[in-house]
Amino acid sequence: MLKKYSKKIYNSSHHINSGNYFYLLVSLLSILLLPVIMKVIPFYPKLVYTIVFNGMLLVGLYICTTSKRDLLSGLSLGFLAWLFLWVDFATHNISSTLLSHGTLMLFYCYLAYHLFKSLKEYKKLSKNIIYAAISGFLMLGFMGAQIIYILDGFEPNSFSNLGDSIYNPIYMSFVSLTTLGYGDIIPLTDAAKSLAIFLGIVGQMYITIIVGIMVGKYIKN
Repeated sequence: MLKKYSKKIYNSSHHINSGNYFYLLVSLLSILLLPVIMKVIPFYPKLVYTIVFNGMLLVGLYICTTSKRDLLSGLSLGFLAWLFLWVDFATHNISSTLLSHGTLMLFYCYLAYHLFKSLKEYKKLSKNIIYAAISGFLMLGFMGAQIIYILDGFEPNSFSNLGDSIYNPIYMSFVSLTTLGYGDIIPLTDAAKSLAIFLGIVGQMYITIIVGIMVGKYIKN
C-alpha cells in the first residue's frame, strides 16, 4: 500500500490534477497578511510569525514530491529552514537571523524552480496553473524580502526607516517589485539601490512572461 501511494505521489500527473498550488497560495498569503493575523491574534507575534512560515515549509515540501531526489533536496533545505527559524525564535541574534533568512531564501528558490517546471508541464489553462502563477509572483517578493533582511544584516542602515519590524523588508520588497515606490522606506546604499532596481525589473518581466504563457495555453485550449 505504501509503495502504491509512493508511485502516486511521485507521479507528475498527480500534482497537475491536485490543488497543491492553491495550498501554497494560501500559505504565502498568510505570510503576506501577517500584520492582519497578528491583530486577530495579538499574542506572541514572533511565535505566530514562526508558525506561519513553518506552515509554508510543509506545503512547499509536498510540492517537491515529484521524485525521490527532489523530495530529498526539498527535505534537506526545508529542514535547515525549519531548524534556523526555531533557533532564531529562541536566540534572536544576528547570526541566527541571517542563517534563518538565508535558508528560507534557498527554499523559496527551490520552490520557484518547481513552480516554473510545473508551468511547462501544464498543457491546458486551469485553476491550479493560475494559483501557481500568483504563487510565483509572491515568492519573488518574499525572496526579495530575504535578501533585504540579509543585506541590512551585513550592512546596517542600508534602508531608511526599515527599523526592527519583521514586516518592513517584506513591504519594501513588494513595493519595489510592483514599482509602487511610496517613498516611506528608501534604499540608501548602492547595494540597496541596485536591489530595488533589480526587483522592479524582475516584477515587470515576470508579469509580461506569465501573461504570455497564460495567453498561449488559453489559445491552445
